[in-house]
Amino acid sequence: MIKSLSICDYIQSGINYNNRSFNNAVSSFIPLCESLSPGIDSFERVSSSNKAENADMVTNPSGRIRQPQGDANLARQIKQIARLKNKNVDVDHLTPQAQKHLINIINYAKKLGYNVQINSGYRTYEWQYEQFFIKKNPNATHPDKSRHLKGDAYDLYFYNNKGRAPQSIYHKIGKYAEETLGMRYGGFCEKHAEDWHFDHGRNKKDLYEL
Repeated sequence: MIKSLSICDYIQSGINYNNRSFNNAVSSFIPLCESLSPGIDSFERVSSSNKAENADMVTNPSGRIRQPQGDANLARQIKQIARLKNKNVDVDHLTPQAQKHLINIINYAKKLGYNVQINSGYRTYEWQYEQFFIKKNPNATHPDKSRHLKGDAYDLYFYNNKGRAPQSIYHKIGKYAEETLGMRYGGFCEKHAEDWHFDHGRNKKDLYEL
């Protein structure tokens, strides 16, 4: 069941409780609410018997994770040397570091004789939330864990005129990303390996993202 809670409106309504500690705590939230963009003070309370949703959680799909700021020139360069899967793929809000490393990966793949299609870059909380909670996508993880929302992850497809690159090429590029760029390649994760995923996480045992 989903119930809308207007948290910021509630806090800013000026309701006075005769409890100094409570009032001080509430006051500390006001600057946070004011800093959020208009229209993102609608929180959702999610309940489910599903193990992944077992706890009653309050989430803010629009404002929980702030949108990273990318470099417009780097984003433009990426679009010139690689193909986006569709118009919804967002490379504009990848972090500058992630953008630079993506350019490095694309150029390295080209040296190996392969082009790059970017299947996913930065993702919004709403998108990940819908995939995980509403559509129950088995390949999606909880939105709080996805590095795509941090703007430092992307899913890549390597190809040439013969079609998709073999797994050995993915692993070769992944090794380059890890050893040269200090990134994490999803194909080398012990659990839930993803040949197409690159990010800046450190946990090599499990990939907390999709």
